[in-house]
Amino acid sequence: MSYSTGELWETRTTPVFGCSWLFVYPYLSGKVNYTITGIAFGMKAKQVFPEGQVLMSIPYNWIPIMTKNLNEMKWVLPSYTDGREKFIEREQRYTEELTRKSQNL
Repeated sequence: MSYSTGELWETRTTPVFGCSWLFVYPYLSGKVNYTITGIAFGMKAKQVFPEGQVLMSIPYNWIPIMTKNLNEMKWVLPSYTDGREKFIEREQRYTEELTRKSQNL
């Protein structure tokens, strides 16, 4: 979702009715919702999932877009594998480029 729109991730839930929030909120709002297992009463009490798993609910209309994005996205970012020096060089290069562009506005 963020790949296409830049939209921030958010979670809408409460300690009670966590499952309802997970599924109903995306249906009503059209937004992706997620929760971390172990914080909602029912799931925790019933031991439905191990604690710490991320559960996401994706509105139906987003599925084609997200599928397309997952096919296009790089799964391992260069910043994760290039090491510290290359990361710092790239960051500095981007910062300088953005500074030049902002001065030309």
